[in-house]
Amino acid sequence: MARIGYFILGTLLFLCASVCKAQTNYVSKLISHEQFLKLEGKPLSEKYSGTQSVKVVLDLRRQKMYFLSAKAYRYHRDFCFKILGNTQELSQFNVTNYRSGNRREYVFANINFYPEKNIYTLEFSDIERFSHDVLQMFKMVKENSFIDEKLLFHPRTDAQVQFIQRLENPVKTITTNELYSGVSKQMLVQGTAIGILRKIHIDTLHKTQINPWDIVLTNGSPNDIDLCAGLIITKFQSPLSHINILCHNRGTPVMAYKDAFTDRDIKAFVNKPIRLQITDTYKITEATNKDFYRIKNEKILAPIKYLAVDRGYASLQNIEAYSQKDVAKIGGKAANLAELFNIKKLTKTCDLPSKAFAIPTPFYLSHFKASGAEQLLNNLLKDSAALYDKKILTARLKEIRKAITNYAINKKSTDLILEKFTALGYEKNERIRFRSSTNAEDIKGFNGAGLYNSYTGIYGITEGKTIERAIKKVWASTWNERAFRERQYFGINQKTVAMAILVHKAFGAEDVNGVVVSKNLYRKNDESFVINAQKGEVAIVAGSDTATAELSILSKSYSDGTMNNDYISYSSLNYEKPLMTSQQLSNLFTAIQRIKYHYYYNVREEQIQYSEYALDIEFKIKNGRVIIKQVRPYN
Repeated sequence: MARIGYFILGTLLFLCASVCKAQTNYVSKLISHEQFLKLEGKPLSEKYSGTQSVKVVLDLRRQKMYFLSAKAYRYHRDFCFKILGNTQELSQFNVTNYRSGNRREYVFANINFYPEKNIYTLEFSDIERFSHDVLQMFKMVKENSFIDEKLLFHPRTDAQVQFIQRLENPVKTITTNELYSGVSKQMLVQGTAIGILRKIHIDTLHKTQINPWDIVLTNGSPNDIDLCAGLIITKFQSPLSHINILCHNRGTPVMAYKDAFTDRDIKAFVNKPIRLQITDTYKITEATNKDFYRIKNEKILAPIKYLAVDRGYASLQNIEAYSQKDVAKIGGKAANLAELFNIKKLTKTCDLPSKAFAIPTPFYLSHFKASGAEQLLNNLLKDSAALYDKKILTARLKEIRKAITNYAINKKSTDLILEKFTALGYEKNERIRFRSSTNAEDIKGFNGAGLYNSYTGIYGITEGKTIERAIKKVWASTWNERAFRERQYFGINQKTVAMAILVHKAFGAEDVNGVVVSKNLYRKNDESFVINAQKGEVAIVAGSDTATAELSILSKSYSDGTMNNDYISYSSLNYEKPLMTSQQLSNLFTAIQRIKYHYYYNVREEQIQYSEYALDIEFKIKNGRVIIKQVRPYN
């Protein structure tokens, strides 16, 4: 009997402890900021660095509020299942509880605290259909928390904004751009770096010798930088800006901090060895000399990579004749575009470049040798002093480019190219786009974004922007300094690099230009897409200092097919309103979905979950239509 008594007592104590522990993970009233901090965790979508979040559940039937630990309950449903006894299957649970109606049992939200501005916002899921239920939640959160009238309502999607704007009795709100402009830090590439902190003005950055062990602090947003250990900039970047992609590929930690160049705490570390840690926030500490010299003495010994290149004769064929497997013949950019023509139903919701063909690598290789540029390259590669001296390397690469552009393309190649224009129906004075497509570009493991140049030529003219001028300038860009250095860093054998050219009718002025990553960069295992877009032809990949681009997370509700675009920032060039219509967003989503599916099952080589598989896709909106410009792996 004694044993049974001890067992019962032990069970009761265990259950009591479990209940007590559970109750510390949620409260019915939020009485202080200290209590908020005990419950806070990271929001599911980490769009703004340093955000602290507490989940909120309103039980409509009991008319009771619950403030939950974001660490204990990753999803609102976890709490409803474990504590409130809800046993609905997930899809039915979501359908029932993210829109108004008699069947709805709960309303879900997050209270997000932004330390930099000392503000609290109430934010709902992007799939939430706003109704009187969310207004009731807003009212009850104020009544049952210390935040009270300081609480701000933050609508995240266009539909949510419109609902708030239609209210007869408005609520206190904060707009997406107000929230975005109030953030001073942006953690772009996470990681840890050890090196010497060097403060370099943006105007002299391109002239300064950067060492691989330097952590660079600069007052701006460079589009290119020599290999360094870490980077701190003062201008916010698009996730797909050239500098962000460059550092992402290298594994170089990067953060943007608006006041970094004048921050006293950071200034104290200048010219000293430091450890820079970037996660969802940043930390700078002094590094030991032992750690620094260990890093400094490590040599970059990337294994030499020999790229496949097709050196045999090749005719000029329409882009549809190729596929993604033809990188050795027509380069990564052209091969990836060719693959898009193999995707069923893709052109039902979008357009692809018209009158497109490729000028294969043998055309370039013939010109490269005949112009003397090949010999100049061989001489450079034998000169170790030139390879490691920035000024000498710059001058020698300029000689190679000059040799290519000054030498006339042979008549046989010219005749074949002109015949192709005629066959495709190009007319005199028509503008034609000639786009770089090397075998060291848009490939797995080497993005090459921004390394090479593309040019426009006008068909039928003999001076100015001629066809020959455009072709030679594209070929010459193979030997841009930034491209050469990046290939050296990745161990690519320079003699195996060759330039093909993707040719198509120029797009002309567009309404919107943008880039999509076919996964959610802010939340794992989520089948949403991140969109970066800007009005007109203002480039987003260049990291403009003057214009804020539109940044959003595009998803689709599988319960009712509704498109949801969760805005992180609006374009400052479009009066802080969405750049695209709901139909354009729907067409774009469908196009990206079809491209991702096709690449995942027909092109992908690595083992990876579908939700985490990502492509980097450039698009335009012109005359209301979505145009897919190019696709590449998101490395």
